[in-house]
Amino acid sequence: SVALDPKHRPQTLDSPATTVRKEWGRWPQEAHLLDRPNNRYRRLSAKEVAAIQGFDTTWLDELDLSTREAIELIGNAVPPPLARAIFEGIDDVYEWENSTFLEICAGIGGLTEGARHIGLDCLALVERWSIACEALHTREADMKDAVCCDDVLEFDLEKYRGQVGLLTGGPPCQPWSH
Repeated sequence: SVALDPKHRPQTLDSPATTVRKEWGRWPQEAHLLDRPNNRYRRLSAKEVAAIQGFDTTWLDELDLSTREAIELIGNAVPPPLARAIFEGIDDVYEWENSTFLEICAGIGGLTEGARHIGLDCLALVERWSIACEALHTREADMKDAVCCDDVLEFDLEKYRGQVGLLTGGPPCQPWSH
């Protein structure tokens, strides 16, 4: 009965997936696959949810996360294909004085992927959610020093005055984000 409850919008192989959200970390939500012909359903793995959202399925492999935590991180992130498309569009029309970016509310780096895709250099990644910071430290090892686990309201932007080519951010989606 849960699988067929329309408010949970189960995923099916013959239709596009709904947008992954942090709530997918709770059960039951949309994070299950309905197999109508065989009259069954199963939960999606974190790797399947990552693939739906356009992340490399190994994105969070180095972290010791529960399935729920991984799905919450992915569901709270900007999908990398969307970020690449946005940044390619900006790059097509903008002349860079500084080919740098500073990102607030960085999450696990979905937007960062887009900025790096067009060749921007990272000045800082500011994120408050500790588990997302851990993911950034692990995933963005070459930018480990740029990761700042802090509240954006407490972060000192002044030291970057004149250096920032683009200020990016994935402001939290209330009430779900930390």
